[in-house]
Amino acid sequence: MRRLAIPLTAALLAASCGTSAHVDSTRVAPEEQIGFSLVLRLPGSARLTGAVRAAGRRPVSPTAFGRRFGLPTRELRRLERELAHDGLRIRARYPQRTQLDVIANAATVERLFRTRLVRRTAGDGRPYRTTVRPPQVPHALTRWLSGVAGLDTRAAPHALAVPAGGLRPTDAARAYGVEPLWRQGIRGNGETIAFISFAAARDDDLAQFNRLMGVAPTELQRVAVAGGSDDVETPLAEEAALDVQVAHGIAPGARLVSYETTYAFGSFAVDVASIVNRIVADREARSISISYGISDVRRLAGAPWLRDTDRLLAERAFQAAVLAGVTVFVAAGDHGAYDCQAFDTADRRLCVSWPADSPNVVAVGGTLLRTTVDGAYREERAWLDFLEDRGGGGGVNPHDARPGWQTRAEQQAGRGRRQVPDVAAAADPDTGYAIVFGGELAKLGGTSAAAPLWAGIATLLHEAAMRDGRRLGFLAPGLYRAAAVDPRSFHDVTRGSNRHYDSAPGWDFATGLGSPRAWRLARTITRLAPDL
Repeated sequence: MRRLAIPLTAALLAASCGTSAHVDSTRVAPEEQIGFSLVLRLPGSARLTGAVRAAGRRPVSPTAFGRRFGLPTRELRRLERELAHDGLRIRARYPQRTQLDVIANAATVERLFRTRLVRRTAGDGRPYRTTVRPPQVPHALTRWLSGVAGLDTRAAPHALAVPAGGLRPTDAARAYGVEPLWRQGIRGNGETIAFISFAAARDDDLAQFNRLMGVAPTELQRVAVAGGSDDVETPLAEEAALDVQVAHGIAPGARLVSYETTYAFGSFAVDVASIVNRIVADREARSISISYGISDVRRLAGAPWLRDTDRLLAERAFQAAVLAGVTVFVAAGDHGAYDCQAFDTADRRLCVSWPADSPNVVAVGGTLLRTTVDGAYREERAWLDFLEDRGGGGGVNPHDARPGWQTRAEQQAGRGRRQVPDVAAAADPDTGYAIVFGGELAKLGGTSAAAPLWAGIATLLHEAAMRDGRRLGFLAPGLYRAAAVDPRSFHDVTRGSNRHYDSAPGWDFATGLGSPRAWRLARTITRLAPDL
């Protein structure tokens, strides 16, 4: 995973951003244009909690979500008039009515939100913008706004790349029970997979991957968010190639849409919120893959990397996705139970990654996969590499309660909180996935490979259910129900550890429910789903 979040899957956060920032700072020029987001109040937030718990019975469209839980139209119009009067211009609206993306000059931002914008330099030399004190919503706007997000642009570290070699699509398909679905013609046809990317995947790399791997040719559709990204060379671009190629190899009939932006724009959580809202509003994808994350407890220069308002903004976007029947698969991280080490190798605290630990997503952990000579599944162990201090992410969310659907999680060690991962798949670089990057074959591992693998499998599950006249919706509850009804829907990984938690029969902190037996899982989860 890329630690930022790629941190954790392919370990996007390969580069450490350091543990502190230089004290020196300079004032942001008053005329500089600042893009950020406003967190809208949800008058129906109490009803929303219950609706999310009951998700899956009937999809809720983004527009219906906004009408049921958001501000009334007349109040939104009043807010927009007030914002215009205060000097803010609206860049993007979303039918979910959870946020407004706006822009204003720095002087206006400082005056309106009673803060000061400064530029500083992180310990690794990277510049960023931040506020000297948390922004405050003016009293006159509190009836409409819950907070301000995205004014802080400090970057989280990126994950490390891995050596060459790896699983080809047919290898992964054989090991994880995808081949029986392919033989039935279930290849993701009619489905769309969306990717959140902080770089751009090369078209020629995807075309070469298809030729070398014998995968059906396809075109990658790109959606530029906040100007898009022209990065095709860094580890972030390598991550983008990995995500697209792994998912396409498993679901070659699915449409691929990459929502691309530059990580330097705004904060990570705000970018994620905007992109998820955009994907849900587009109403095309039912599976989203995220190979990025940030530590849920780390602080830099005294401020949390994940601010409360940023988290709130993103969680509302995830909730709207849940009610729309969209599942977000997130890499759980590549430093085992100590994800803070993606940013500081000396940090020995038990630590999980956000958004993998969100109660509104499916967190994907990592394994070491072993196959027989003919490529059939042999065994898996939790991914553990003591020499490199790496492993599949897992542990306890420090903030959110355990969702009701997480019925098989560890009750005592979990302390009533959300626990990760939910599922797992091959992630150890010793297994690796064969991809093409920069015109060359490469082998990449990390949970950022396992997440798009699961996103690809999810499209097959949706297609299989549609054939049977069923609707799956948000998949997390169905995955846990399937494991309870037919445990053989998963490979139960019972060996290995993630540097702290041991694998065990049933759900565990190292590999969750286990890895997929796709054909059996499709049969079980479809049987449990409601009719269309």
